[in-house]
Amino acid sequence: MRLTVLGKSPSWQDAGGACSGYLISDDETTLLLDCGNGVFGKLREHLDYTELDAVVVSHLHADHFVDLIPYSYALTLSPRQQPVPVAGFPGTDHPARPRLIAPRGARETFRSISGTWGDPGLVEGGFELEEYESESRPSVGSLSLRFALVPHYVEAFAIEVTSTNGGGRLTFGADHRPADEIVAFARGTDLLLIEATLPRPEREGPRGHLTPAEAGEHGSKARVRRLVLTHISDELDEQWAQTEGQKLARQQLQQERQARLREQQSAAEAARSDELEEAARADGQARLAQKEAETRMQLEESAAQELEPACQRAMALFGPMMARGFRNAMRAYATSNGAQDWSCSESEDVIDISFSIGR
Repeated sequence: MRLTVLGKSPSWQDAGGACSGYLISDDETTLLLDCGNGVFGKLREHLDYTELDAVVVSHLHADHFVDLIPYSYALTLSPRQQPVPVAGFPGTDHPARPRLIAPRGARETFRSISGTWGDPGLVEGGFELEEYESESRPSVGSLSLRFALVPHYVEAFAIEVTSTNGGGRLTFGADHRPADEIVAFARGTDLLLIEATLPRPEREGPRGHLTPAEAGEHGSKARVRRLVLTHISDELDEQWAQTEGQKLARQQLQQERQARLREQQSAAEAARSDELEEAARADGQARLAQKEAETRMQLEESAAQELEPACQRAMALFGPMMARGFRNAMRAYATSNGAQDWSCSESEDVIDISFSIGR
C-alpha cells in the first residue's frame, strides 16, 4: 500500500499547496481520502481522475471536501465523458463515476452547496454517492475501510484503511480535539496521519484541534509504528513542530521505561524476599527437628536415670530368689539326666554352674 500526500494544509492552503487530500494505492486499487481545497489539481499530477476508484470523506468541513465541486464538473462536462464524439474523443456510453463514500447528511450538504448557484445534483451526477455511519465496513477493491467517531465541531470520523493483500494498515485521524477515541482506534497501526493544527491549545470555546505536542502524545499512547503530523500550516516551523511532537512522546517513553524498571526491581525484591522467607522457614524446620531430637534424648536419658534405681531395688529384692530358683532348676535337670561332676559357685553378679552328662 502506497500513500501520496496531495495536500496537508489546515483550512487555509499553503502557498502552492492544498488542503486535506491523501491518495492511497494498493495494486490496481486507488482511493482518495478527503478532497479539500486544491486537491483535485494535485490529483491530476499523479493520476487520471477518471481512473480513481473512490473518494472517502472524513467529515463535512469545506477544507475536506470542497474540491468535489470541480471534480464533479470534470466528470460531467469534460470531453472524454460525453456520450458523443467531442474534440478528438470518441464518446462513451460508460462515463467514469467513482464511488463517493461520505458521512450521513452528505447528500443534503452537497445539494445545498451546488444548489446556491446551479444544479443541486451536481455531485451526485459525477459520483456514485453512498453515506456511511460508524458501523459501516465498505471495501474498495483490495482495500477495506473502518470508521470511528472522533470529537470535533461537527460529526467527524477517523478512517482505517487496510490492505487485504497484506500491504499494511493506515489510520487517518481526520480533525479532532484531544481524545482517547483516536488512541484506541489507531492502536498498533502501521502509519497514523494525525492532525497538528495549533501552535497552542484554543484559548476560548470548545476545543476541536491538536497541537503538535498533543499529536505526538496520542501517537505514543497508541503505540503506532510511524506518525505523520498533518493538517498543519507552512507558517508553522516544521522543525519546531517535529520537536514538539517528539517531546512529550519521549517523556512518556522515559516514564514508561522507569515504570518498567521499578516493576522489575519490585519483582526482584519480591523474589529475594520469597527466597529469604523460604530459607528462614527451612532453617526453622531444621532447628525444630534438632530441638525435638534433643528433647527426645533428654527424655530417654531422664527415663533411664529414673528407671535404674528401680531396677537396682528390684534386683536387690528379687535377685537372690531368682538365683536360688535357677540353681535348683539346673540341679534337678542335671540329676534327672545322670549328671556327674556337678559344681556350683556364686559371686556377687555371677552364678557359675558346671556338670557333665555321660551320654
